[in-house]
Amino acid sequence: MSLALPRSAAPGPAGVSDALRRAVYLAQRAARRRLPVLLVGETGTGKECLARLVHGASGRRGRFVDVNCGALPRELVEGLCFGHERGAFSGAHASREGYLREAHGGTLFLDELSSLPIAAQPVLLRALELGEVRRVGAARAESFDAQLVAALHDHPDVAIASGRLRSDLAYRLCGILIQLPPLRERMDDVIPIARQMAGELGLSIAADALPVLLGHDWPGNARELRQILLRASVLVEDSDAVDAAALNEALALGVTTAVPSAGEIVGTHDEHHAEMRSRVKAALREASGRAVLAARILGVSRATMYRWCQRYGLGRYAAGAPWP
Repeated sequence: MSLALPRSAAPGPAGVSDALRRAVYLAQRAARRRLPVLLVGETGTGKECLARLVHGASGRRGRFVDVNCGALPRELVEGLCFGHERGAFSGAHASREGYLREAHGGTLFLDELSSLPIAAQPVLLRALELGEVRRVGAARAESFDAQLVAALHDHPDVAIASGRLRSDLAYRLCGILIQLPPLRERMDDVIPIARQMAGELGLSIAADALPVLLGHDWPGNARELRQILLRASVLVEDSDAVDAAALNEALALGVTTAVPSAGEIVGTHDEHHAEMRSRVKAALREASGRAVLAARILGVSRATMYRWCQRYGLGRYAAGAPWP
């Protein structure tokens, strides 16, 4: 059953599509329930903006702490996330409070979650489960309580199957999964977002520029849109209005990354489907058709394994049918 979204759920002038309004509505509801939120979407679709919205809706008075898991030096992950005592390791000249404690009473945003080194993921999970953080070199743990928001580029099932994300950590952080469609799939949002961004830059959008905005596929999503408007502002002469000529020139002067055609998108999906089916089938074969054992081989839950068996047409093998 679909949710009826109140107009008040829309995030101001930048959100008019049903997809974005639904994402905002779910994020606000989850924040009020203190439910962890897992955001899934391409780069530039607005995951950080939605994470900040969750923080605001949670009513917490603490900080919004943004942790880019892909930028954490592998050898310093524990010290940065959990903190450390002075002298705990070479170079630790002073005590430091980690990101988790910095977010205590506020919101912890774990961006690019699947980039977190796999060895650090069970340590993070334990801290989240216990609500305690022990600094490296410390004798005692400190309490930790924050609204949790994490973000992934692809679906958690894909990250788990590829071995980049532990299933138990994904389950802990996925109180609710919210997908942010790319801008090319919600073109109703392009002009409102462009107008809002232009206003923030002290610009306006001329009427003849609207067809240009709607004629571009925006492979870089909202991030690309902002960059194009900023570039167009350099090209506008004696005016604060971005017209079609300036916008076209701004597009021509940038990176031209073609958006895949519908056929190419289907092909990519089919390739991923075939790869995943082969992976699941191989695990089932190794486990002699025992789905529970195959789930352990792939590092996923039994429920995920049965779902994959149905999705990839392998249910008969999991039920004991002979291999071809």
